[in-house]
Amino acid sequence: MKKTIVWWKIIAGAVAVPLAGYMLYAALTIMPAADREWKEKSARTTGTVVQLRETLRNRARCCYADISFKDDAGRGHTFSPYGCYSCGAFYAGQTVRVRYSRENPETAFIDSESHDRATYIAIYALCGILLVAGIFFIISGARGKEA
Repeated sequence: MKKTIVWWKIIAGAVAVPLAGYMLYAALTIMPAADREWKEKSARTTGTVVQLRETLRNRARCCYADISFKDDAGRGHTFSPYGCYSCGAFYAGQTVRVRYSRENPETAFIDSESHDRATYIAIYALCGILLVAGIFFIISGARGKEA
């Protein structure tokens, strides 16, 4: 019996392995540099949840929190982070840590190191999956199949 190389597997692996490598490179170099730059150009303060809104989104309840804070100059700002949260994640009057851009205080986010950590964990996990899948595809494609 003659073995034939399965090219689609080799191509998929040849795409997955470098993609995993680039994602790992970005997670180790580019993202930490961007984090440092953001921390240098931003300020940390506390904000207060001033209003909760609830809507239906794709047949699911979706809650929004409006958070107000004051910048270093004492001017007040209000923002709604990320859009939709699980209902019950916030309550009116709750104090939250906020990080905002010194250049444009309208650019503000909830300051949560656990969210940052979770992002890195997800990227590392995805890199591992892509790397293993890519190597598997390359090896199984090169082994071929019996014709």
